[in-house]
Amino acid sequence: MKQTKPNCRSGAIARIHPFARLQASVCALLLAAGTGFGVMFRDTVGLAVSLTHLEKLMQAFLRKSLILSGLVLASAIIGQNANADPGDTVHWKSIIGIIQANSVVGTGTGAVTGAPGPWSSLGGSVSVNLDRGKLDFDVRGLVLAAGNSIGTPGSTVQVKGTLVCDTNGSAGANSVLVDTPFVDLDDEGDARFHGNVGALPAVCTTEADIAFLIRTSSGRWIANGTVIR
Repeated sequence: MKQTKPNCRSGAIARIHPFARLQASVCALLLAAGTGFGVMFRDTVGLAVSLTHLEKLMQAFLRKSLILSGLVLASAIIGQNANADPGDTVHWKSIIGIIQANSVVGTGTGAVTGAPGPWSSLGGSVSVNLDRGKLDFDVRGLVLAAGNSIGTPGSTVQVKGTLVCDTNGSAGANSVLVDTPFVDLDDEGDARFHGNVGALPAVCTTEADIAFLIRTSSGRWIANGTVIR
């Protein structure tokens, strides 16, 4: 059987592998020696070329994967920063009714006295952007917890939200009050406000002691924000 000779032309091999000249020389020597190792050498080098090409493809794939992962991570960080307030927003996780009758919150001219009887609520939330003056509150099931009208809002048909800034009066002897407009309190004790109360006094941002109250038209408070964060 006639044995196929390997292609030892350096020009053809040079286009395939950077060590073309070495391959051509060794291949030619093996053929000149009259052995069949030329074919084996050609096949071995061909396999090496294929493996080298595969390695380059894998490296390119890994580089692209790393770039894509970096872009995804950067997008996640940017999205998180875009949705987070850098410490200028105060939240209260819930709203509860007044427990101790006639309880006072605040100091001096900024003191607010509580209702003469207890109230209860199903919950709610409060959010205040201290830089922009944006305030949102939502209370559910705010009703009397004693007396003949227990379980209803009684005669209270409107309420307002009140920020009590510097509750202990350490910045100037008096607490500072910031009110929302009055909003309706329906028959099931639900009320909400979403709006702007204007630029807040400096003590609302410089003093850590701040409270949120819900007050009636009498000025008495009947509920408060709880679990501040």
